[in-house]
Amino acid sequence: MLAISVHRGADTANRYGVPFLAGGERGHLHLIDLKTGALRQIDAPKGVGLFSPLWSPDGLLIAVAATDGAFVRPCVVEVASGELRVLTDRNLALPAQKHPFHWLSNGELACELLPEGEFPLPLDAEYRGATKAMAAWSRAWKGEGATPSMLASDHPVEAEPDGELCAIDLPKGKIRAYPDAKGAPEALRAFSQRDKIALFQSPSLDDRLPVFSEKVASHPATEQEFYLSRDDVGTRVLRVRNSDVTTIFETDRHLANVAPGKILTLAFEMQTGRTAFMRCILPPDHKEGECRPAIMWVYPGAEVGEKLTARHRLNDATFFNLQLLAAQGYVVLIPAIPLDEETRANREVIDCLADAVLPALDAADKAGLIDRDRVQVMGQSFGGWAVLALLAETTVFRSGIAMASLSNLIGFHGQFDVRFRYDDRQSEYLTYSQMCERLWHFPGPPWAYLERYVRNSPVFAVQKISAPLLLFHGDQDYVPIAQSEEMFSALRRAGKKTEFVRYWGEGHVLTSPANIQDAWSRIFDWLSRNS
Repeated sequence: MLAISVHRGADTANRYGVPFLAGGERGHLHLIDLKTGALRQIDAPKGVGLFSPLWSPDGLLIAVAATDGAFVRPCVVEVASGELRVLTDRNLALPAQKHPFHWLSNGELACELLPEGEFPLPLDAEYRGATKAMAAWSRAWKGEGATPSMLASDHPVEAEPDGELCAIDLPKGKIRAYPDAKGAPEALRAFSQRDKIALFQSPSLDDRLPVFSEKVASHPATEQEFYLSRDDVGTRVLRVRNSDVTTIFETDRHLANVAPGKILTLAFEMQTGRTAFMRCILPPDHKEGECRPAIMWVYPGAEVGEKLTARHRLNDATFFNLQLLAAQGYVVLIPAIPLDEETRANREVIDCLADAVLPALDAADKAGLIDRDRVQVMGQSFGGWAVLALLAETTVFRSGIAMASLSNLIGFHGQFDVRFRYDDRQSEYLTYSQMCERLWHFPGPPWAYLERYVRNSPVFAVQKISAPLLLFHGDQDYVPIAQSEEMFSALRRAGKKTEFVRYWGEGHVLTSPANIQDAWSRIFDWLSRNS
């Protein structure tokens, strides 16, 4: 029998604003009988998702994480009865890209638990600031007490609570905790040092399988292996036994009725002489020799290999499914924009963008794919900054769309993360000064390197921008919405064409289906008006 967590559509979620759960809050646990193919769903309380299932050695229990988006608890399912049992009211720590469980024996489960009342960042981050702010505002408005929150330079910077290494004795219902992993039994120490999980990082080399397949389970005793496959016609669980490959579960079958855009790889020579590559997504109805309007998606530091990967396929459940742009008739260009030390050669990051972007456009033009006079540029986060920078440094784009972008690095260096602004302690994530210096390769703070910060801050170059600009930003984004507010205000004052869409309650990436639909409608309209 195989246990899988099947994620329902985003519109079924009980709570949004938890992107780091990667859909786990919508997970439904299914058991597949490998002999008969029968499918059995394990019931969970309404609004609760189940994810990361793990069989006990004797096959009688399944460990599973349960969440409604506000909590995430370790549970076990009794396979025979389907009964779901919560093991503790403490939340799982959920370290990034690591399985939350390991069976030490049939009756003992290893996991990492947070202290009572603490929440893991994947659950808490997007709600933390707003929840604390609303509580403080309410007290102030009602006159229920003073609401000061003092920070001081000599206060220590506090790390987020770590998960405590624990062994849960299921029959006794007791938890053995090991605050220091060094004092834990060997099996628990090994669990604490487990590897990260990374799916679909490279194409499968097994000729029997679809290109984008990843092994997710195996049963050595019966020589069976199980693979997860995601391609343009659906999502499948495949069983490999000897030379036979069979589909034992399939979902997203509606994709078979959707025409994907063909993906090509073009090589181009950067201005530095280095060979780089670019993905090109063609419209589904593209004809040979036809030049179409284009959208260039940019992100500094992005690497694009010569071989195709699972990225940018039709079967992409993220907000950034660029096949949507191809479906509107645009050629989508996704170039590598290397920023390694050799490429930068001690130059400013803003001066390196054109090294890749301009030759990439030339390559797409030479290949007969694009109408060079009808290219627009789009990006998010660091890519949003690149959009602003490219509009200031070049004149090759008809318009730009910048989401969650940065415009003034002097301000960004010290601005607080809205998610942690209302904490009474100085969180390690309160400011992003280190990230600012790392991404732009600054050797120090703005007061020591003012000219470099100004050079890389597009808000100080608005007079050079001639193309229209559309800005998107969520007010709960860790990249402060003030960054887009400054850019919008400067462009408006300079008499430039700009629009600014703000999404209340959204973070760095939109999660509400209504807002995602609204954003894409606005993107399509903007591109149509400016192409």
